[in-house]
Amino acid sequence: MDYNLRYKRRLPHYQPKGGVFFITFRLNFDLPIEYRKAYQAFKEKMEIQYKMTELDENAKNDQRKILIDFQDNLYGKYQHEISLTDNDSLAMIVADKLLALQESKYYLYCWTIMPNHVHILIRPKVIDNMPIPMSEIMQFIKGGTSRQINLVLNRTGALWYHEFFDYCVRTEAELFRIIDYIRLNPVKAGMVNDPGLWKWTWVNPDLL
Repeated sequence: MDYNLRYKRRLPHYQPKGGVFFITFRLNFDLPIEYRKAYQAFKEKMEIQYKMTELDENAKNDQRKILIDFQDNLYGKYQHEISLTDNDSLAMIVADKLLALQESKYYLYCWTIMPNHVHILIRPKVIDNMPIPMSEIMQFIKGGTSRQINLVLNRTGALWYHEFFDYCVRTEAELFRIIDYIRLNPVKAGMVNDPGLWKWTWVNPDLL
């Protein structure tokens, strides 16, 4: 098979060999119309800025991070019927799967589990000069957790939203900024006052 640097499902994904990726995936829900309108208006405003200003690649990446952060704030405000963190057994299913796959699929930097979405920071393994596709990794994570969580909740149907959002980390400094972003996400969402009090965050001991 030929290696493809970019691939596309509903969203475009960029996966260089040895790349580190900040990934967000969420429960299967539609944001309320007012949230979607707010996101679309914010996105259009940024697109206008693209056209009015000659932005280099780093500036475009910075704006993309701002857009991801805006969307993340909307997730934090939305109260879904399922909360991954109100029931410890649900969060534990996700946590166990993320940790179990770090030997075979990726190097795991950190993760945090929020009520309706999950942030992870990973470096996919490269096997025979080809990185494991993020789509395959996400299939293992989602498929391996959805059935167990549905059994606990006595429900059927799609648990996770079919797409995920990813960002390729450019520098070591950015890597640690994203780790801080993940750690502080529960604080930002008003879940706790100190990141150390949120039990559904994990940072690789290698980094400490």
